[in-house]
Amino acid sequence: MEWSFYREEFLSRVEKMGLKVEVKNLCLGRNDPTPAGEHFREATIDALPVKSTNSEFCSIEANPPYGGNKY
Repeated sequence: MEWSFYREEFLSRVEKMGLKVEVKNLCLGRNDPTPAGEHFREATIDALPVKSTNSEFCSIEANPPYGGNKY
């Protein structure tokens, strides 16, 4: 489901399912790599993202095209 991480691809696929889609509550955020732990030095972490990056976060409102119940 990695396509759900990309807004345009996600919106296109949901619309192909027959739903009317709107992006709501769009905001930007900075993602930094997970820092190394101090308590369990032998444990490894996924440390994603590898380097600092900016991302968009949003809510999606999807409705049937005929105005029925909202999802």
